[in-house]
Amino acid sequence: MAAAILVYLAAASAGADDHGCGLKDYDGDSDHERARRAVACGEIMPLADVLAAVRPHISGNVIETEFEREDGIWVYELKYIDPQGHMVEVYVDATTGRILKTEGDD
Repeated sequence: MAAAILVYLAAASAGADDHGCGLKDYDGDSDHERARRAVACGEIMPLADVLAAVRPHISGNVIETEFEREDGIWVYELKYIDPQGHMVEVYVDATTGRILKTEGDD
């Protein structure tokens, strides 16, 4: 009986610090909670690092961010206003910081 309790406690404590990493989609969480967990689990780059990587490739200040899973990968969607006043959306792979696509209002 004591051995069974020790095994249970060891298993419980091993999973206690996993930041919810076993829940790959983190369903029901807000954007910031999903991002926080994915960063803690080592799945993605922090937003600050992604912004630093993308900054040289955009011509405006980011006014909105979203975090979601698209086609099986974590994506930061960044929105900014370009110098002509158009809204531009930039989709960035949250794991690598690589720009996946850009869409703009014409």
